Amino acid sequence: MARANWGQPITGGPDRLWGTEAYTWKGDPPGDRFFDPYNPLNEKLITIESWQDLTYDASGDVVRVYGRADPVVVTDIRSYPSGSLKVVTLDQPQREWLGSLLAPGRVIGFYPSDPSFGYPSPTYLYVGKVLQSRVVRRVTAQERRWDLDVQVVEAPVIS
Repeated sequence: MARANWGQPITGGPDRLWGTEAYTWKGDPPGDRFFDPYNPLNEKLITIESWQDLTYDASGDVVRVYGRADPVVVTDIRSYPSGSLKVVTLDQPQREWLGSLLAPGRVIGFYPSDPSFGYPSPTYLYVGKVLQSRVVRRVTAQERRWDLDVQVVEAPVIS
């Protein structure tokens, strides 16, 4: 059987199928996906609108010492990034699925499709504040924009 990476023509077999180029993929389907770490088969493709303004905090403190001109600085390592992730759901079933994934307030999994995100696949996110709004102000429109305050974290311990 001929196989190819996503978006590449099949080699080692027929390269045309019913008059068009034949494409197939091996491995994971293309696209960004969220999943439930406690039920990894519960995953869906998601549309990432933006992931911007990442913050890498470092805790620390400046301590003034009596009789010493220069203060002592106590620091810790820099944390994993946090920021705002904007995603779009396109229909009601996708919106309900994302709502149910975010409802428990626990860590979710993220498979980024593009290495330019700079995160391993999978990446785990704690989602804090969630804001859902309409993409289009028409009442019948199904699309929703979700603004998620996220913190990148280690994989949860699952028993």
